[in-house]
Amino acid sequence: MIPHKLNCSHHLIYHHLLGLKWEDINFFNKTISINRAIRKGVISTPKTENSIRTIDMLPVVEDAIIAKIGDIGTLKTVLLGQ
Repeated sequence: MIPHKLNCSHHLIYHHLLGLKWEDINFFNKTISINRAIRKGVISTPKTENSIRTIDMLPVVEDAIIAKIGDIGTLKTVLLGQ
């Protein structure tokens, strides 16, 4: 469900979605960084320079992530060091 919401809201390529890590999600700034892709099981940078970017995390995407992980306070502590 989360990949579908990201894909629909930001037109992300499937390879970019596969390359996302928790460290790419910033709940404080409400952004998601696209820095890598996975193709045929190999992690690499996206094919074009324009694909490397930071996108806004829409509320529907944030809600889906929060629903999936359950406790956002714990996740913020892990991701933001708070």
